[in-house]
Amino acid sequence: MLYATIRNTKLADNLGGAPQVTPQDTPQDKIIAYCMEPRSKAEIAKFCGFKDIKHFTAHYLKPLLESGQLRMTIPDKPNSRNQKYITVKTED
Repeated sequence: MLYATIRNTKLADNLGGAPQVTPQDTPQDKIIAYCMEPRSKAEIAKFCGFKDIKHFTAHYLKPLLESGQLRMTIPDKPNSRNQKYITVKTED
């Protein structure tokens, strides 16, 4: 068996010190920022690091469309190969 003794260390040093202050960007935040100009579904998925387009669409793109944060450039043809997505600009 291997036994190790750690001397003269504080618990906070072992845990990395202070907790993280800045929050991480969520995929939804990245999508909203990236789609300031029209982007295809494949472009958005690649930017976010997703390879499975169906999973990406169901879990990220569709909820953003339903919440009104993104919109389609061709809403009458949701399955068009020329379909692109753009961020809806909100008035603050």
